Amino acid sequence: MGERSSLPLLLVLWAINLAFMLSTGHALFRFFFYLFTALIAFSALWVWQNFWGLEVQRALISPRAQVGKVLEEELVVRNRSPLPKLWLEVRDHSNLPAHVAGKVIGSIPPKGEYRWSVKTLCRKRGQFTLGPITVVSSDPLGLIRLEKTFPAQQEVTVYPPIYPLPYFKLRAGILPGGEVVRQRAPFATINVAGVREYNPGDSFSRIHWPTTAHVGRLMVKEFELDPLSNIWLFLDLDRGVQKGQGWPRSFVESRGPSLFWAEGWSLRPEPTTEEYSVAIAASLASHFLKEKRALGIAVYSRTKHVLRPERGTRQLLKVLEFLAVVGAESDNPFEELLASESHSLEGNSTIIAITPSESIGWVKALRGFKLRGISALAIIIADELSAYQEVLAELKASAIPWIFVRLGDEVPTAMRFSEV
Repeated sequence: MGERSSLPLLLVLWAINLAFMLSTGHALFRFFFYLFTALIAFSALWVWQNFWGLEVQRALISPRAQVGKVLEEELVVRNRSPLPKLWLEVRDHSNLPAHVAGKVIGSIPPKGEYRWSVKTLCRKRGQFTLGPITVVSSDPLGLIRLEKTFPAQQEVTVYPPIYPLPYFKLRAGILPGGEVVRQRAPFATINVAGVREYNPGDSFSRIHWPTTAHVGRLMVKEFELDPLSNIWLFLDLDRGVQKGQGWPRSFVESRGPSLFWAEGWSLRPEPTTEEYSVAIAASLASHFLKEKRALGIAVYSRTKHVLRPERGTRQLLKVLEFLAVVGAESDNPFEELLASESHSLEGNSTIIAITPSESIGWVKALRGFKLRGISALAIIIADELSAYQEVLAELKASAIPWIFVRLGDEVPTAMRFSEV
């Protein structure tokens, strides 16, 4: 407990009265000495009693939320003692933006509790800590004021927003410049193409036992590459090419919840290329995984991060967990990220490059992928296209389709293909 009160001054007065009482024996000093002693004892006992048997707990409805959505939690201050608690101030030290969970509690009955719900509109993606909680108590005269910190902490992850993409339509198995691929795979995949006789060197794990029992000789499964192209999202988080400024704190506080709930604003991320890139990547991941595509993602942040292509809700959660914490902290040009994965992508893959970079180096890297039969799509995020004339000319010459998303635009309507 830390002490923050008028107690030092009261102790000085108590000591002065004690000195005068001992030196003079005057009844007035004796009276004030006993009065100050009683006040100090009463105040100390009051404050100690307020913390005796006190518990603080917090419970999250879910440890995960999403930008633009509401995070809900419940806080409980419980009194385990047989005496009431009077005047408690609860202070919350969470680092989640705009999270206000503090409370002033007038009284808690013996063996009782006080609980309240807190709803916070999530405005920024990331990982945050809710808590700890400090309880402050004082005596009725305000002579002694003490506080105690309770380790009521929980971690919460705020995912980036996911926007619907009604105008981003692709036929099954085909992306611009791509085609349906069906070919035998030398390794096991989720797609079984048939069976054949066992050859020396085949793995026992590939033996198809029902067919083996039926024909009387060892038969093994054959696999083929996914007939639908794998989707790869490449995200440019080179800090040197990012543009835009985030919402000022005063603007966010003045708009409050209406910043996200008002018509139109719910469709716009924070106006920076970093936040637009992350929001578009999350939206594309949700879009393709709902279409049962295998999707992977690669990005340079502080280090290189790669999620290999997989399907399903579990992969979407992996992508959102990853995108929740990633930031523009790389010094590596976007073309280096593309080049680093050039030998690991299969021929039936499709690359979607999301970048604000004005360099033509990343376009040349995409052209190299196209020469290997890998489809490519570019998504350019910027204020204006005037600085991208060289990039657009290179994309046109390489027959690479592109989408331009302007900072401040609504993501669902901005995600339309532009003419090559």
